[in-house]
Amino acid sequence: MSTPKKPDDSIPSTECAITAFYHCKQCLDELPEGETAALWSRLNVGPTANGYLQVWCARHDAHVLAVRPARRKKNEFFSIVEAKGGTA
Repeated sequence: MSTPKKPDDSIPSTECAITAFYHCKQCLDELPEGETAALWSRLNVGPTANGYLQVWCARHDAHVLAVRPARRKKNEFFSIVEAKGGTA
């Protein structure tokens, strides 16, 4: 029996390691025909004064998602705490 491989929890360097994308729901609803959500998206991401990492839609001046550092488990760095208006 082989030992299960531990997940790689290192920070990615120059390659995209994203496994799911978040988008503004309004942007997805207004997505022009033939355009991809990735190219249409205008998201800003950054820290807030109270320690959250916020995803903000610049096109609609709207909140998409907020995450905060998790301290419950040793290797869990962020947990999703709010997703009003956003979608995966």
